[in-house]
Amino acid sequence: MKHPIGSTPPAQVRPPRTAYSLDETAATLGVTYEQARAMVHRGEIRSIRSGRYIRIPVGALADYLGMSRSELADHLAAATAA
Repeated sequence: MKHPIGSTPPAQVRPPRTAYSLDETAATLGVTYEQARAMVHRGEIRSIRSGRYIRIPVGALADYLGMSRSELADHLAAATAA
């Protein structure tokens, strides 16, 4: 759809996140990649393996941190805005 000159297209709406990578999880927890991987291996954090990738569902990270999903989303939004 074309937009008139001078107008801005509507903002793109991104679907909500369903999972995080180990790198993102480690950054959120303030630990190293290796520490996050060990936590997953020990079963402290639930994970999903997709081929060679390990993903941490949003709910699993929220459970580990003792937060609701919305609290986690607010926490991550504040962290990325800073």
